[in-house]
Amino acid sequence: DAVTAKLEGDEHGGDAGAGKVHEGLVWTLVDGQSGQNKNDWRKRRLIMKGSLLHVQLDKKRGGALKQICDLRSTVECRTTILGRFQHCLAVTYNYEEGAEATITFATESKQPMLDWLETMSEFSLYIARERAAYTRQT
Repeated sequence: DAVTAKLEGDEHGGDAGAGKVHEGLVWTLVDGQSGQNKNDWRKRRLIMKGSLLHVQLDKKRGGALKQICDLRSTVECRTTILGRFQHCLAVTYNYEEGAEATITFATESKQPMLDWLETMSEFSLYIARERAAYTRQT
């Protein structure tokens, strides 16, 4: 499942977790799924603390968090239309010794996606470029 990403826990070193917090409900794509079917997606709370992206494993607010990635390790980013979602973002990042993983999430409308791109772009040149392209096309 896309939310059971490669990095475990909520532990991080240095100041990676410092700074503002951004959170919201998004749809996450289940690993190995195309995104074309309703069951390919799970509604989850996505939380960004500094450069660290987390997902809430329990649908209830206050549930356990799992760290997905440090956005400073982003190697690629693209916005796309996938299944029923017109506002979808795939972020590929390094998670250990050059290995890569991708988290794909979608929002119901344009503004929440713009908000995510704006916040995330502080930590990734790739996301900053994609935010500029997404803003121009929508």
